[in-house]
Amino acid sequence: MSKGLKTVLVLVLAGFFATTALATQTRVNTMGGMDIWLRDDVNLDWNPALLPWYAEQVTVEYGTWNANPNLQSIAVRLTNNDEQSMGVFGLVLNPHPENKFILSVPNPGAPLMPPGDVPNTGFPSNSPNIEPEQFWKLMWGKRLGDQLSIGLGLNMGGNSVTSDSSGNRKSEDKISMVAFNPGVVLELGEESIYIDIGGRFSKTSFSLVSGDTTFYENTGGTHITLGGRAWFELSDYGYLVPAFGFNSSDMSWENSLAPVVETVDKRSSLFAGLGLQVMPTEETTVLVAAYYGSLKNEFTTGLDTTATLTNTTAPGWVVGVESDLTSWLTGRVGASKHSPRTMNVEFIGPYKGEVKTTNAPFDVAVGVALHFLDFRVDTELHPDFLFFGPDFIGGQSTQPFVQISILYDFSGM
Repeated sequence: MSKGLKTVLVLVLAGFFATTALATQTRVNTMGGMDIWLRDDVNLDWNPALLPWYAEQVTVEYGTWNANPNLQSIAVRLTNNDEQSMGVFGLVLNPHPENKFILSVPNPGAPLMPPGDVPNTGFPSNSPNIEPEQFWKLMWGKRLGDQLSIGLGLNMGGNSVTSDSSGNRKSEDKISMVAFNPGVVLELGEESIYIDIGGRFSKTSFSLVSGDTTFYENTGGTHITLGGRAWFELSDYGYLVPAFGFNSSDMSWENSLAPVVETVDKRSSLFAGLGLQVMPTEETTVLVAAYYGSLKNEFTTGLDTTATLTNTTAPGWVVGVESDLTSWLTGRVGASKHSPRTMNVEFIGPYKGEVKTTNAPFDVAVGVALHFLDFRVDTELHPDFLFFGPDFIGGQSTQPFVQISILYDFSGM
């Protein structure tokens, strides 16, 4: 493909991918918090077949204002030539923490489930004492003709903590995880319909051994995710975006300390929604989406005790607006309303009972993006900073941002 033809292709795709260049986790957070409704490089986590549209970029997720290392990551995406004859390769170091232990409550397989934390009810958790800190992801994606793109991702992580007591009693706490992530993109109807489908299969293992005693060791740990969306062009300025997601996980482990013998933790979730993305002007994108989400978690112990958690959001709402204010500044505001969200926890066994709660959390975020040279810096503004301003104005010292992401595009386009 010639340089001129590539330029034409990129310009044509730009109309569909609407502000793809500003692709970061911070952008998603300030556009309603769910990337399933946006074309964004964050989508690569669940569909590596999108890599050909994000070649020759470096993305740095700097995390929250206190620079928590668990919220920081870096991604590099490279190709061998303009024609991407070998496809596009990606490497992510320290991916988003939702992927570190993907069986953790409440949101396995995000972004295909509604965001938000399950309120604390004392529901048991299957998380081990440590997380797989040495975590990385490799990806590859390639366009096969004009209508098909395929991709594959490999996640691996692990950690091991070894200690010796004063009596030289060795203790080892370890965890490992491997995941495979295939994806496909279909372009139909003369580029008026786009379909993204991604899946993930993972296997997790962990154990805690002290001396000759195994305190716990998992006997099963699988997780399957399948999700997708379609983009239907309504006009030159709008798309209708139906989306779905399904998750299923099964974790079990044995505890050598009687009377508990084996614990089983099964989880499943469903998600379905419909989004509308409208571009009233070349500089502005408006997003409105509604969805249904459900999560079921069944926890059984060797004491013949079963705890079942169900969490339902029907409906949930997402709204976002993004507009280029100047050539170097973009403004964003997004909000989500998960209402009514009903959670039911039922205990069967020696300790019987039921807890049912309904809440309707509302989240709103405001952000700005700065453009200079080949860099884009996406920020989410701190709510207090919006009210009080800098210290010399409001008399209160407040950090201006709660999250920052940086994108460097060296494609030359």
